[in-house]
Parts: sequence; structure tokens; C-alpha cells
Amino acid sequence: RAHGAGARGARARGRRSGMAELEDDGAFRTGAVVKDAGKFGFIQQDDGGDNMFVIPGSCAPFGGRIPPLGTRVAFQVVTDAKTGKPRAENVQPESAEPAEPADGDADIPADDMEDGAVAGDAADGMADVAEDGMADDIDKAFAELADGGAGADEYGLFGAPGEAAEEGAGDVRTGAMLKDSGNFGFIKQDDHEENMFVIPGTCEAFGGVLPPIGTRVEYEVVLDDRTGRPRPAAA
Repeated sequence: RAHGAGARGARARGRRSGMAELEDDGAFRTGAVVKDAGKFGFIQQDDGGDNMFVIPGSCAPFGGRIPPLGTRVAFQVVTDAKTGKPRAENVQPESAEPAEPADGDADIPADDMEDGAVAGDAADGMADVAEDGMADDIDKAFAELADGGAGADEYGLFGAPGEAAEEGAGDVRTGAMLKDSGNFGFIKQDDHEENMFVIPGTCEAFGGVLPPIGTRVEYEVVLDDRTGRPRPAAA
């Protein structure tokens, strides 16, 4: 199924970006990010075409992450070498001077293909991507901390949660994002207690990604069933 006004009918083929072939002679389209599911997202196109599939690796100016929901972007369209489907490439702020695609191939990673992140074609012709559950995110984050990853000291991973942690459950607190380590981060709490561990899956108001460093946030504290440690509840 063709995506976008420029993709209907005969498609113009342009130069290649890595192993993915640029469509429409590399012309840039514009739109707004409407979904961020972590390993993939969608851009609502201004030309009225179907929402355009996008992966984090195509969003270099945004730190290799899907831009926040509502962000205006400019992008090129490529035919993904692995799926044969169109997706956004060279995604950048709409106001930025269009840049040449980076060298290399940003096709959907083979590991994602193998582990079920990309399971096949959805009914509308887009790739059907399976999201990881929050429990898996927590396991992954704590495995990284247990290996001495950045933030282990701040979180006091190897100390017992203690009574203070249990008493804090249910509290609504405020603070500011202090660190973003990808699979997890930390909030500097206004009450001066230890920095609060947080995972992307609990940040629904920010599209399921960690807020930018310095962002002021409010959150309810829960005790995680798997770790016994406090963390923000999904909100």
C-alpha cells in the first residue's frame, strides 16, 4: 500500500541512504509526531497521506529517539530494505536546514526483527511492532544497575529498601529530571531524599519516554513489586 500523496501511483526513485532507497527523489515531507511506542513511532503527514512509520535510529537530531508527541518535523521517505515498506528517514526539526542523511544504514535492526520487535505487516501495510512490557523494562534497567551501570550509587541498589521507602508509598512528590540513561533515569526530589528511579513506561504524559533533563515533574510513589524499591507510578 502506498503511503502519502507523493507515493500514490508510480513512485519516483531517488538516491539511496545506506541500504534504504530514498523515494520522491529525496524530497522532504513535513508532519507532526503522533505516536511514540519506544522502538517505533508514527508521523502524521501534512499531505494527508497515511501516518508514516519511523524508528529512533532515523532521528539523529533528537538524540536517536522518537521526538516528543506533537513535535513538528521534516523527513525523507525511504523503502526499508528489510520490510519493503516506506518509513521516515533523516528526521529533523521542521525549522532546521535540511541535512544530508548520515552515512550508514538505519534500517530496522536485525536484532529487533529476531526478538519480535518487528513481527510482520499490519493490516494497513505498516510494520506490526510488539511493545516490550513495563516488567521487562524494569528487569533490563535493574540488570544494568546491578552490573555497575551509571546511577547504581545514586539509587542505592544494594541497600535494603527499609521502612522509609515503605512509608513513602502513595505520596505525591515533585522534582526535576536529573539523569537519562535510556532504559531508566533519576528524578532529583524536592524533598531532598535520594534521587528517585524512573523508567520510560511510567512517563505516559511524555509519550512513554523519559522527560528532558531539567523538566519539572509531579509523581505518585509506589513500591515496585519486583524490586521492593520506590519508583513513580505510571501517570
